[in-house]
Order: sequence, then C-alpha cells, then structure tokens
Amino acid sequence: MNFRSDGIAARIKESLTAEQVARRYGYEPNRSGFMNCPFHAGDRTASLKLYPGTGGWHCFGCGRGGSVIDFAMELFGVSFGQAVLRLNDDFSLGLTNHRPTHAQASQAARERMDEARRLKEYRREYESRTVLYRALWVSKQMGPDAPLYPVACRELDRLDYWFDEHPWR
Repeated sequence: MNFRSDGIAARIKESLTAEQVARRYGYEPNRSGFMNCPFHAGDRTASLKLYPGTGGWHCFGCGRGGSVIDFAMELFGVSFGQAVLRLNDDFSLGLTNHRPTHAQASQAARERMDEARRLKEYRREYESRTVLYRALWVSKQMGPDAPLYPVACRELDRLDYWFDEHPWR
C-alpha cells in the first residue's frame, strides 16, 4: 500500500496536530507549544516547538523536525508506512483497511499502559530528585554551618549529571 499516493498520509497530517500526537504519547507541551525534546539527551529546557495548525514541529536543540508522521517515525524508530499505520490505529482514524488482530490490539494496549506506567514512574523519580536538589542547593548556599552542607557538596554534582542525562518528559 502506498500511503503517499493514496492520500492517507496527507489526511493524517490534516487530521492530527503535533500537540495531539505529543500528548497521546505522553508528552506535555507548555502553553507556548514547547516541550522537552525526546530525541536528544540532556534537554533540560523546552527546545522542541509544536506548531499549531500546521501539525509541524521543530527542535532547536537537535535540529530534527517535520510532520506528525515524522514525529511518530522518530519516536518509535519505525518506517514511514509503519508510522502511518500506528497513527491511524492509535487515533482510530479509519483511513486504511488495516485492522489489527485482537492479539495485536491487546499487545498495543499493553504497550501503551506499560509506557504510561514507566512515564509516571520516571516523572515521580524526576520530581523527587528535583526536591532533593533544591534542598541541597539551599543548604550549600547557607554555608558550612548548614546541617546538609557536606551532603550537598558531595551530591549536587551527581544530581546535575543525572539531570543532564535525564530530560523531563
């Protein structure tokens, strides 16, 4: 099946916004349409812009960008055709005759639930490390008399490194 010549890809791009796709797969853009880029490590500031209306996106950190289909291709590491089918199935667009079998649909649902669970755990870990970082940073600013000063001196660099390697998602 040629998704480009059949117009299915164009209809997907018309039907879905980049924000809808990002949210569906667990990413939360801010009010300006920016979010942390899931495609490169160390993105501590929101560098990926989702453009309303066009369905496009661009990361100012790694330079990647494109359509909602390109986003799915990058996110899942799949081909153009697989991304089209995935978007069609995940958003129940009904643009293709492709219908997943019961086993495939169940597997996809399990994968989405697992991914949502992992994302929730990741965010919980991130938030707890953020609270720890803030407490240690305040202690270090207070000086050597602060009760957590020795711990802050030892752990802040480790936390900085962890945050560099683990962007907010």
